[in-house]
Amino acid sequence: MKTTKNEFYSKVFVFTVKPLNFKKAKKQFGIRGSQTLDDLHELIFDSFKLDWGHLYSFFMSNKPWDAKTEYSHPQGEGKSAAKARTSGLSLRLKQKFMYIYDYGDEYRFEVELAEIKDQ
Repeated sequence: MKTTKNEFYSKVFVFTVKPLNFKKAKKQFGIRGSQTLDDLHELIFDSFKLDWGHLYSFFMSNKPWDAKTEYSHPQGEGKSAAKARTSGLSLRLKQKFMYIYDYGDEYRFEVELAEIKDQ
């Protein structure tokens, strides 16, 4: 049986997020399939108490500055993270991707899809 768009929207995507410079500090976040990478950014930003006012990007290839797989801050260049719904990203379990906050200081985080569960 095929999963419909609405069913996938209602799934909860659980991500494990680790700062690359502090491997032992990790947090988990769950967001619905209808939410976006911008929503995930907000959770990471708040949880790790990052300084406000900087741009960010997600790199789905897990390679920094890979423009082909980048989703960025709505005011950045390229594909907008605010339009990238989690359910539409074709993520696989255990897939890792990179989040970079503040292009000057480059706070780097590893993001891994740990689980997809029913809401």
